[in-house]
Amino acid sequence: HQDASIYGGRIAAGTTLRQPLLGPTYGLISAGSVTINGHALEAGDGIEIRDEATVDIVAKTDAEILLIDL
Repeated sequence: HQDASIYGGRIAAGTTLRQPLLGPTYGLISAGSVTINGHALEAGDGIEIRDEATVDIVAKTDAEILLIDL
């Protein structure tokens, strides 16, 4: 068994968020367009984030995202 934190929500276009991470994290974009740590992502995309203490999320359009922090 492994502890995990799951964060999800809607982000308005133009919003920037910084989220602290505990470990390897997976990001899933369910709607809209964002950048995560400088990587451009669209609806349906996913990203694996390793060796980062925080993640910077910038919503290019209204977006819905899910972060799974392991």
